[in-house]
Amino acid sequence: MTKTLRNSLCGLLGLFSIGSSLAAEKYEAEEAILDNCAKATATSASGGAYVKMQSGNMTFNVKAEEAGTYDVTFFYSQTYGDTKTQNIVVNGTSAGSVTFPKTEAATEFIGLSGTFKLQPGDNEFSITNSWGWVDIDYITVEKHQFSAFEIDKTLVTPNPIESAVELYQFLSDNFGKKTISGVMTNAIVGVNKLEDQEEIKFITDASGKAPALIGFDFLHSTGKSSDTNSWHQSYSSNTLTLGAQLWKKGGIPAYCWHWKDPRKNDEAFYNPGSGTPSTDFDFTQGFKAGTTEWDTTSSTYAALINDIDIVSLQLKTLQCKGTAVLWRPLHEASGGWFWWGSKGAKSYLALYKLVFDRMVKVNGVRNAIWVWNTDGSDKDWYPGDEYVDIIARDFYYYPRETNHASLIGEFEKLKNAFGNKKIITLAENGSTPYPSEMFADGAPWSYSMAWYGDYAMPSGGYDDNTAEAWDKIMNSEYNLSLSEMPGWKSAAPEDCGIPDPCKSDGSIYEAECADDVNASIEKVKCRSGNGVNLQNNTDYIKFNIEKSEGTYRLFVGYALNYSGGKVVTCAVNGEKKDIALGTEDDEVGSCGEVEVGTFTLKNGENLIEITPNWTWAVIDYIHLVETGNTATEAIQAEEISIHGATGSEDIILQGAAGKKVSIVEATGRIIDEFVAEEESVLSTKNWSKGIYLIKVENQVFKIIR
Repeated sequence: MTKTLRNSLCGLLGLFSIGSSLAAEKYEAEEAILDNCAKATATSASGGAYVKMQSGNMTFNVKAEEAGTYDVTFFYSQTYGDTKTQNIVVNGTSAGSVTFPKTEAATEFIGLSGTFKLQPGDNEFSITNSWGWVDIDYITVEKHQFSAFEIDKTLVTPNPIESAVELYQFLSDNFGKKTISGVMTNAIVGVNKLEDQEEIKFITDASGKAPALIGFDFLHSTGKSSDTNSWHQSYSSNTLTLGAQLWKKGGIPAYCWHWKDPRKNDEAFYNPGSGTPSTDFDFTQGFKAGTTEWDTTSSTYAALINDIDIVSLQLKTLQCKGTAVLWRPLHEASGGWFWWGSKGAKSYLALYKLVFDRMVKVNGVRNAIWVWNTDGSDKDWYPGDEYVDIIARDFYYYPRETNHASLIGEFEKLKNAFGNKKIITLAENGSTPYPSEMFADGAPWSYSMAWYGDYAMPSGGYDDNTAEAWDKIMNSEYNLSLSEMPGWKSAAPEDCGIPDPCKSDGSIYEAECADDVNASIEKVKCRSGNGVNLQNNTDYIKFNIEKSEGTYRLFVGYALNYSGGKVVTCAVNGEKKDIALGTEDDEVGSCGEVEVGTFTLKNGENLIEITPNWTWAVIDYIHLVETGNTATEAIQAEEISIHGATGSEDIILQGAAGKKVSIVEATGRIIDEFVAEEESVLSTKNWSKGIYLIKVENQVFKIIR
């Protein structure tokens, strides 16, 4: 979420569970220290009096027999709006906020409880103005009673892949023992190595340790510009590259989805009045009139399904690599600032279940651990235990401040509201709670994830997380950094549900699938649809290729996205040769292949590296051919091309004569198979909008309809 929205809407603690005790100490509001409040009388009030806070503050002198965690129950009425929020300050330190829903009538007082830390003896307990306008009768204070967790060890996804089971088992086993401190990434285009992400680099430089959990966003995978904007396409590709890279290092990728207008009218996900830019998209237009049942013939439903299928394919691409992810769709819904939370709880639940059922039951996404966002007071928005693996809170202090407290109140609120069967975590935060505070207070969040930019690094006067704070967090005995993770042992599934564009036939290796890529990935009109742009002098592509000892000819496939004549250096086990990618006279947008030379490869792993001499050189693939094969055979293997026909919706497939062709939906369902002619015309007129894979034997092309 953007900084603007964070500063205006987030960080609002909701209401805890209702209740009080006969043993609780009672404090009348009219006896508190009042600032800009008004006393009032009512026969229904305790002692016949209460306080209208208006835009003021009140402070109670609360006594505690010993230091510890206490439940404070607020007896209030509120008829001024749907919700009103006040901040809580204990002994001069912010302890969060309490959000008061509207009550039926003025002077009919009900109780709402929150959990806070108190020191022994006297405590200044203040309710201070945030949104204001709450009437308080009295508060009660009693010692908090902790309850134990009994985590459900079964994932909600039927038949999950092995790595998803392994990740969830790891999180379950460590819950209450260790926490994992993470960070959200931001400027991932052009920076395609984890350690070069500015947030990760800052934390590593500050503490000597890299975070084990990194956040990514499918922000640009759907939306108005997702099909046409090369920067957006590079961003989307890099989210997958970095996520797979992190998993390979033993880390945990966490994905969210700021879902832009599915109609593709607006490049936006905010509701009007909640952020800029905004969209008026109304997903309930996809319902049958007067119900929350989907009208599968509606254009709104079709637009939703199209986007869900696109993101499903993104997750299944990671699934093919054996990468498991934390998946947090439709987040922060009850806040109302995103379009998916604008139509109330019942409509939201129908949308959430559509996303889950389509992704899991239809599209075969089996590598996702489902994380659901709550503010703790939105139980009506909960999809149910059968749809949620982890319950998460996004927490930002408002007004914004630096505060590394444990957030024990938030932790206990979630447990009280949703039970003790699910792991509880901080999916987003400003200041990261200190692990030592978490475990001392009994709030062992499974993981946390500081938001990117000035939330993760001091900037512009903000210091939510300083270098000193990260040093304390990352080096805590209760924290797991990347170097302290055990490493993942599960293999990639044999059947990942889609043709794998990264699966080599033993001779052709896609550039975007290389073992180590430090460059931007962008769309090309050749082969699998993606290439690697060596646009900076420090960019590179590294392949570690297992081969039998022998002599091989090396070819490089390229895309002239900018112009021809770019020069790159190819190094095979350290032996370097320079090649030019086409000529300056070649048509921009065309594809080609150039022979590098003949090399002797050793038995086992061989390193092939490509670096730029002239930048903005786009590499599509490399091709290794044993010297027993002819050059013609090598070149013909790359003559297959696919492109749109001028003036129609047809697709032209060339150079695949006699080869078996399969057309596959994003769900993995084969919708057509045939043997290609020299030039085959594929009509897409009756295809639904979405992603399709065209598989020509071992080559895979991606088409977005």
